[in-house]
Amino acid sequence: MNSIQFLPKINENGIKKMCRNLFAIQQNLTNISMSRETDLDMARQYYELLYLNQDDILTAIAEKGAQFTYTEYCQLIQLYHRSHPGGDPNQLEKRMQRLREIIEKGQNGVA
Repeated sequence: MNSIQFLPKINENGIKKMCRNLFAIQQNLTNISMSRETDLDMARQYYELLYLNQDDILTAIAEKGAQFTYTEYCQLIQLYHRSHPGGDPNQLEKRMQRLREIIEKGQNGVA
């Protein structure tokens, strides 16, 4: 998931393709090893977050808790911002600040 920072941008078709490819790899590995690769489930869930808008991603983190690291969420939000031209850089910074606050609250056990 750390490689997401190297994607210049992604559209809905790219997200679908990434999720499909992860699922196919997971199926093939399961057939070979006879055990499920949960890391690939996590990777697919990570990319599926890109179907949401940035504010919905932040809301999901606040409601369900963080499944990924702060850095991974940062890279996800930045990719979303790069993929939707015309976005306000000030809004990006506000969302990054909100992400920091949400993650810190989660780490401190505050709802």
